[in-house]
Formats: sequence, structure tokens, C-alpha cells
Amino acid sequence: MDSLSRRYISNGLAVNLAKYATNSLNSPVPVNDVKKYVKSILHSKWQSQWDHKDTNKLHSIKRLIACWPSLPIRKLDAFLTTLRVGHTRFTHRHMLLGEPAPLCTACQSQMIVLHILFECPQLLPLFLYRS
Repeated sequence: MDSLSRRYISNGLAVNLAKYATNSLNSPVPVNDVKKYVKSILHSKWQSQWDHKDTNKLHSIKRLIACWPSLPIRKLDAFLTTLRVGHTRFTHRHMLLGEPAPLCTACQSQMIVLHILFECPQLLPLFLYRS
């Protein structure tokens, strides 16, 4: 094969590849790809807003906006969510009754779920050594 034939074949191959590339660019984007892209953009914007809110009490509980895994037993799932949020009858009853907030007898700190489960030196051993 002489060099002219080779050039012609390689030019023809280049033309065919260029046609294929332009055809694939002109084809419509699948709807699912567009949905995934838009969803990821919205999710990242939402996460950014969540991270930069000044008065976001829940950010310390839930840093990511993704869903929490749910438990198969509804009652346990509701109980766990109540603990995560920290709104229990014991810690928030005073608001409904117009009474002062209950204080921990050991440290005189306000009784909140975080204090009861993780901070109080008197109550902490009860939760650490329980099986």
C-alpha cells in the first residue's frame, strides 16, 4: 500500500470518527441522567445552606441532610428520633406547665437528653455499664 492510499484510509477513518463524535454529541441526554444531575446540584445547595445557618439547633444533632436509617419497629424508631432531637416529656414538660426547667441534682445543670446520656458524671456510669 502506498502512502497516498494510507493517507486516504486514515483521512476516511478520521472523518468517520468525527461523524460518530458529532452524532453522539447531538443525541439527547437521557432523562435519568438529567434528574441525577439536578438532584445532586439541589442536594449540595441544600447542604450548603444547612451548614451556614446561624441559628440551626439541629445541626449539632444531624450534620448531613441525608436520611437517617430507620428501624423496622415503628415504636423504637419514634423513640430513637425523640432522643436524637432531645424533645422528651421529662425534659420539656416544664414548658407546657409554665414551670422552671428541671435541674440535675448532681451538677445543677439543666436536664436535657445530652446531659443525661453523655455529660452528667453521676448518671454516666449508669449508661456506660449497662448491657
